[in-house]
Amino acid sequence: MTTFGLLLLALIAYAHPCARSRSLHQSQHMGGLERAFSYRKKALRRLVLGARPEGARGRAIERENRSKSADGFSGASKAAKKARAKKATQQLGKAEANTLMKQGFTRLASQKDFEIKGKDIISVIIGANAFAILRHDDSLYVTDAACPPYKFPLVDATITVEGGVPVVEDTLTGSKFDLTSGKNIVWCPSGGLNPIKGIFNAMKQSEDPENLSIYPVKLTEDGEIWGKVPV
Repeated sequence: MTTFGLLLLALIAYAHPCARSRSLHQSQHMGGLERAFSYRKKALRRLVLGARPEGARGRAIERENRSKSADGFSGASKAAKKARAKKATQQLGKAEANTLMKQGFTRLASQKDFEIKGKDIISVIIGANAFAILRHDDSLYVTDAACPPYKFPLVDATITVEGGVPVVEDTLTGSKFDLTSGKNIVWCPSGGLNPIKGIFNAMKQSEDPENLSIYPVKLTEDGEIWGKVPV
């Protein structure tokens, strides 16, 4: 073999392990870069989204978060259903109101008015007329706002039951009327121990008893009170 050939073999033998060493070094360097990039990526994720615990605790927190999200969705769904039900009730109320108006009824009040005023008798003014709305158990009654003998307001009257019939008693004269028919039951009784009541009643005892006007009443699905009253 010539001298040139020996030198070429020597160079190849020297370069081969160096090349392997450089390849290994480059591979290690790239692996380090990949690990550094992965670490920085995780650090950025923690910074943006917040650190997420690992292991069983992390899984428990994730389940809780999913549960909260489901509850939030469920709450939104319930709110949507409630809104749809309210809209349907309003539409039904409008349709019912139109029907009642065609039948000659007039809206007088709402059931909430009893709670607002804290009593079972409320008075309303419709046009030039005044009416009393009386509540007893689950029934409603609409009458003239004034009691026949002296036109004293019925708003402070007393509701009792006599013989299974609801009765309203005028506080001024003690006169009583059947709420189901308006028929007079007691007309201006003697005053008893009340001399003022005795004087007023004595002035009316010679007159023919009058009945109390009772008007048809309807309660709508949304708690509105309608009466077929003169307007």
